[in-house]
Amino acid sequence: MYALRTVSLSIAGFAVLLVGANENPSPDRLLIWLFSSGCLGSDVTAQRSCYAAVQSPEKRLCLKTRCPAVYQLEVKQWLVSYRFPPSEGWRVCVDIDAMERAKGGKHKPGKAERVHVAEVALLSMGVTIGAHPEFGRADIVAEHPKHGFFVVEVEGNSSRQREQAMYSALGQLVLQMQGTKHGFVLAVPDEPSWEKQLSKIPQHARATLGLSCVLVSEQGVRAA
Repeated sequence: MYALRTVSLSIAGFAVLLVGANENPSPDRLLIWLFSSGCLGSDVTAQRSCYAAVQSPEKRLCLKTRCPAVYQLEVKQWLVSYRFPPSEGWRVCVDIDAMERAKGGKHKPGKAERVHVAEVALLSMGVTIGAHPEFGRADIVAEHPKHGFFVVEVEGNSSRQREQAMYSALGQLVLQMQGTKHGFVLAVPDEPSWEKQLSKIPQHARATLGLSCVLVSEQGVRAA
């Protein structure tokens, strides 16, 4: 598995690394090199802000190595591990469908092995795999005698557009809101493109629905 690695440096420093201290490259040359090398890639690569970042020495670039997609089952594993660990008294039920297990349809090479590792990790933590008796096929249902009851919808990287995936997850959560004082959580991979989608959900809507949004990675979970 490739690791995600982020390096931040100033435009001036990057120019020196690229062409040497004695040359003065144009912003156009830098931008073309970044796109062609694949170093500059995000939801904003087609926006003017990227070009402005190259033109403005005070801005900073974030260069990322290419990394594989984060699958839904991996997000579930990491979320349970960090937020709802059964070893700390959580009772957790996780639903897994066939597509998540890379069964049926077309899947990227290596997905089956990675999601199998994630499922084994969930089982080893003491998670119950299957539909929940009350909330059915909610992605995760977690209950704790002191910390409360949470219903979670999880998204991962797939062929579906992130915006569509987020709307689908929100719809699933709304359908589970029956007036009980449970917590509702939307969990997605910790990536800029997903964070951008979550930012579209107004704080007023989150407060009204009792909804929390979190970004999940192998390194941890943070609020969005």
